[in-house]
Amino acid sequence: MKELHKLKIDREYYIKRIEADRHKLHELKTDNHNLEKFAREQYRMKKADEDLYIILTPAEDRKITRRNK
Repeated sequence: MKELHKLKIDREYYIKRIEADRHKLHELKTDNHNLEKFAREQYRMKKADEDLYIILTPAEDRKITRRNK
């Protein structure tokens, strides 16, 4: 019974996640401004005449440092 309940909760989570992803995908396909923003934020893309600064929280910095050892 517990397992069934957990599966139902997981199912609801994934249904909501799929809907959110569909919405985001629709925005990216229909609005160039959102597509550019997504590319800049997720893939750190920039224009040729721009500088890019990446600011990490201490936790993110530790995570990257541990990964590179």
